Amino acid sequence: MIIVGSSIGGLAAAMRLSTCGINVQIFEKQSYPGGKIRTKNSAAGLIDSDPTVLIMHEIFEELFRTYGEHIEDHLELVPKEILARHWWRDGSSLDLFPSFEKNMVSIIDFSGVRSAKEFEKFNSLSKKLFSLFNEPIIKSPKPKVLPILINGIKNGKALYETLLRQRILYEFLEDNFSDPRLIQLFARYATYVGDSPFMSPSILSLIWNVESKGVWRIKGDMHQMPKSMERIAQKTGAVFNYGQSVDKILIEDKKVKGIKLENGEEIFADIVLFNGDPRALTMGLLGNQVKKILLKRNHSLVCSLLMCGVLRLNQLTTNWFITMSSSILTTKRSFKISMRESSLQIQFCMFAPKAIIRIQRQVPLPLVASK
Repeated sequence: MIIVGSSIGGLAAAMRLSTCGINVQIFEKQSYPGGKIRTKNSAAGLIDSDPTVLIMHEIFEELFRTYGEHIEDHLELVPKEILARHWWRDGSSLDLFPSFEKNMVSIIDFSGVRSAKEFEKFNSLSKKLFSLFNEPIIKSPKPKVLPILINGIKNGKALYETLLRQRILYEFLEDNFSDPRLIQLFARYATYVGDSPFMSPSILSLIWNVESKGVWRIKGDMHQMPKSMERIAQKTGAVFNYGQSVDKILIEDKKVKGIKLENGEEIFADIVLFNGDPRALTMGLLGNQVKKILLKRNHSLVCSLLMCGVLRLNQLTTNWFITMSSSILTTKRSFKISMRESSLQIQFCMFAPKAIIRIQRQVPLPLVASK
């Protein structure tokens, strides 16, 4: 079996399949595993690219235990006291914590008692939605209809409000929060799946419950996770081929038979698992035969990342600084630009002791894909 790409999905597949006795070879264009999980050098030291923190760490703990490994033997997970620090241009700010009680106090100080009560209701709804879909959908390889129906009866109101009424996320939040800043804050979860809150379903409200359980930093850098997964996969026989760019997925009689590397070498396999950018397939970057058998999808792009390092962050207590735009119209315009016009309104602001960096400009974004 061939796996194209060594990001987290490819690494997890390599761990599972090689443990089952399957001959697995991974081909990776870069010289390291991890995909988007990588570090960059800067004057301030190593900077984690995206992502910078870990959520739902129990999934990784379970993955490691499946192969007789304990995640604490490989990684040191450091819980963060603050989930994220949010800023608005009027100078207001809000810290959110992995504690409901602390969040209630924080929101009262930020926006008053009414907003805190609204948050309490939203928090409860998000928790119910997560419990409704966690086991039968999120953690299940295939959706399990019966558990959803049973849980749906128990949590009928939550299911009706977010799914059956078919409301978009932003409209749902407008009905649940009177402070537009909190609407903006929780609407950003649509970007976690590459979508706009003005287009995505309100069911994404459950993401808050996931994040509210806590975020963790990996001591050293986030790249320690893929390195650890690589080592475990290698122990069970998986072979990693770095610096090997796949030029084409070979197809014969409508069946995949292997891959062709950029150097012209052909490698044959019974199964090819592609763990790269899906757009690379639809654009024909791995051969027109693959392109023909796939449905064409619109490209989704809601942000572009700017990585920077800041020296002397002695008082810094959170990995995430999030700056909100000054108005709802600006928010809508930014999403419209990024989703439909292939350009992006950059509004970046990083606050740290003795360091404030602000950038605001619009830039064209070419619709490119990576193998």
